[in-house]
Amino acid sequence: MGSVLERLEQREAQARLVVEALRAEAEAVAGRLAAASESWSRLVIAREAVAEVLAETPPDLPAGGATAGAGARGVVRDVAVYERIRQVFEQAEGPLRVKAVCERLGLGSGKNATESVRAKLRRMVDDGQLARVEDGLFAPVAAGVGR
Repeated sequence: MGSVLERLEQREAQARLVVEALRAEAEAVAGRLAAASESWSRLVIAREAVAEVLAETPPDLPAGGATAGAGARGVVRDVAVYERIRQVFEQAEGPLRVKAVCERLGLGSGKNATESVRAKLRRMVDDGQLARVEDGLFAPVAAGVGR
């Protein structure tokens, strides 16, 4: 009987060592997970903040990277934002709705983003860069039906 109890104690000790090693490993992984999660969260916040800034109407005075637009309104525009919109349409296989453009720009489909992008798309229509196929549906001029 004594030898069975000794074997069980040995197995118990081995199992305890395995459990302790796994707990230590789990704590290390949990620490790395927390750090990665925090980093991810900061990146999401940064992307959302940048998207919000890019979606806003630029100020009246040109700044670095901004130039006066050629449209009817003569609005100061951020060249990079309009270039990104042109790229979205170049990569599209057909006309796009405003929400689809927002999503492809990484802005989400919230009201602020869609209204800001809708205004930019309308300006691009006024400039002859895009055509409005129907209400809320836009296409490059070559693929568009009309203004």
